[in-house]
Amino acid sequence: MAVVFTGITKELPEPVSLMPTGPSSSGKSNLVRQALRTFPPDSIVERTSLSGKAPAYSEVSLAKKILFIQEYRGGKDAQLLLRLLQTEGKIAHEATSIARKHAGTRIVEKHAMPVVITTTTDDQIFEDDSTRFLMTYVDQSPEQTLAIAKSRIRTNSQGLSPHLGVWQHAIGQITTRDGDFQKPPQWLEFVAENLPLGQVRVRRDWARFLSLCQAVALCRRGVDEEPTNIRFADYVVVFKVFEPALAATVRAPIHPREAELLNVVQELSGNSRKGVGAKAIAQHLNWKLPLVYHYLEIAAEHQRIEYEPGTRERNQKLVRATDAGRIGFLPHPITVLRNRTDLPAIIKFVDPFTGKMKVLKRE
Repeated sequence: MAVVFTGITKELPEPVSLMPTGPSSSGKSNLVRQALRTFPPDSIVERTSLSGKAPAYSEVSLAKKILFIQEYRGGKDAQLLLRLLQTEGKIAHEATSIARKHAGTRIVEKHAMPVVITTTTDDQIFEDDSTRFLMTYVDQSPEQTLAIAKSRIRTNSQGLSPHLGVWQHAIGQITTRDGDFQKPPQWLEFVAENLPLGQVRVRRDWARFLSLCQAVALCRRGVDEEPTNIRFADYVVVFKVFEPALAATVRAPIHPREAELLNVVQELSGNSRKGVGAKAIAQHLNWKLPLVYHYLEIAAEHQRIEYEPGTRERNQKLVRATDAGRIGFLPHPITVLRNRTDLPAIIKFVDPFTGKMKVLKRE
């Protein structure tokens, strides 16, 4: 899901680059490659490695393209020029040339701001590179390993092939039109005011967030709807998909699953910050109970949740988020809905993970 929304930002003025992270054999490259199959083939440029000046001399245009470098180290020599393309959308490389025994220089210019997707097994990335990527983390849990193993049994050799043409045609139709995103909603100012503004990196991640909201808006746009602007339902989808990755960039390192759990505890607690049971969390996340208990224990050790005192029926322990556990990148959708009465009291959105219609209500 994250790869698809990120790839769609190639149509926008500020594309988002993505770096899935995890140990060897965790399936990073396969995950990316399978998601990219849903895009028209001519929108993907895949490379194993790049030489230092390849971005300047390549005959392939990267404008409105997704550049997939299979491994972060494979693009190491070209990282300087790639960084300039990612943030400036332009490189001007001056190189020596010899014509008829006369030495001189010539300037090679490239204009493009592609989506760059690459993977890495490294725990630490050079800061100038890491700030240009939104880093996501591969699920390493035994439950996910089992799900992958079972999917290998069920999946036939065709995989997505029978429907690929439909997906590629549909995604190929997603583009911007004149007038799109010229009237941003006022509630976005409340979101901006509640970012972790003490972190300088927020400036880049905020631009990424806006591009991702625009990508989601383009996906749900009707055929005759024009122009398109960001809706609150788009915000909810981006929050659900990307908040764990965004939050991990601005606070102490946190596993994406712990971040997911904290977001659900806050969502289910609501305005009153009432206690939440493990079964309710498991049902909301579609996790097994042992997995919920595992990350509740971790969150408690990090003092991001606390257990309510007292005894209850069937010895059920209720938890609630502490102040430390309520710090992320984006304010929770319920928080925005509660504080912005200019928004409707009831918001309907499509859950990006289940495809089911869900509802948020102002308390």
